[in-house]
Amino acid sequence: MLGTIGSQGWQATMTTAAPTDGEVFLAFLREVLCPTLRLGQIVVMDNLSAHKVLGVAVAITATGADLHSTSLELHDLKQNLTTKLEAFSRGALLHDDCTFHRYEVRK
Repeated sequence: MLGTIGSQGWQATMTTAAPTDGEVFLAFLREVLCPTLRLGQIVVMDNLSAHKVLGVAVAITATGADLHSTSLELHDLKQNLTTKLEAFSRGALLHDDCTFHRYEVRK
């Protein structure tokens, strides 16, 4: 499951049976996340290798959003979001306004 949480809750989510590699992450950006991004929004990503593939930064910044990587100052935020994502994956945080997208990435 790939997902983003904004100030208003879940912004974009996608499930896939494939592992999250660069191809899957770029599909998530193109098809799910980037169409929801707006000028001035901030995208924070960790150092997962899929986040570092060619085209990721260009796709995000082309929307007018700002791209940042996590740092030690953001460790607590990352831990909190990880906890929420884990609870969500167990079904504890379901919301009516969430839209899930499922894409098959074939290799």
